[in-house]
Amino acid sequence: STIINPLDTSAPDISLVTAHTLYLNQAGEALLTFAAIDLGSWDSCGLNINGFKVLTKTNFYCSDIGTSSIIVSVPDYHGNLSTATLQVTILDTLPPAISLKPYTLFLAGLGSTATLQFANINDGTVDNCALGAVLMNGASQLNFGCLDTGFNKVVVIANDSYGNTSTDSINVYVSDT
Repeated sequence: STIINPLDTSAPDISLVTAHTLYLNQAGEALLTFAAIDLGSWDSCGLNINGFKVLTKTNFYCSDIGTSSIIVSVPDYHGNLSTATLQVTILDTLPPAISLKPYTLFLAGLGSTATLQFANINDGTVDNCALGAVLMNGASQLNFGCLDTGFNKVVVIANDSYGNTSTDSINVYVSDT
């Protein structure tokens, strides 16, 4: 009688997308999962998906924005391994979240002016990656005088470092006391 011990020496058949795009969330993070890139990888004895490894990385952040190559490895249950290269593009498509608070500017007397800075009306404006330029009525600061007493609409445009823009407005009160 002969005893036959079959051995699995065949590496898995790996089938992945060649490129994948990840979008950063509100926290500026994105996660690459095997399910998102698999096109039907298989092995005659079963894939060990729990052993799935991205040799380069699976967690992406604002500092990773752009396209990079990663190496993916997929093992079977007998230790055979296949690898493939994948292009991953990381994007930030979320605009800044503008938060504004009421503000009153006081004029010091006849003929005087007062300057409004964004810090005066900012109530925690944030971006998931990096807040860029913030303009009020198209300028970085606004000057008000006696002809501006009362409520003045200020339109705020906030940009982030990746071209996303938000717009909001608030009425600023100018007092001549």
